[in-house]
Amino acid sequence: MARKTNTPRWVSITRKLYNYLGNTGFFIEYFAGNISDHTMVRILLIYNFGGFIIQTIADAYFKPDKLDNLPAEPKGIKS
Repeated sequence: MARKTNTPRWVSITRKLYNYLGNTGFFIEYFAGNISDHTMVRILLIYNFGGFIIQTIADAYFKPDKLDNLPAEPKGIKS
């Protein structure tokens, strides 16, 4: 299956690792209860900001559909 974006593979891998490892670490700390709620909120804000940056880089490489590839409308059909 061909990739549908121009996103470099390293950005895709970084995004997935960031999500999987970050969420796993968050849940481990949350259920272990080793840190305060205030510290957890700060960690989540920093984590979400990092995810926003990675997603922005990934979306900047998005390849939109070309208008030339759209099928022509059939003739004789009135809408």
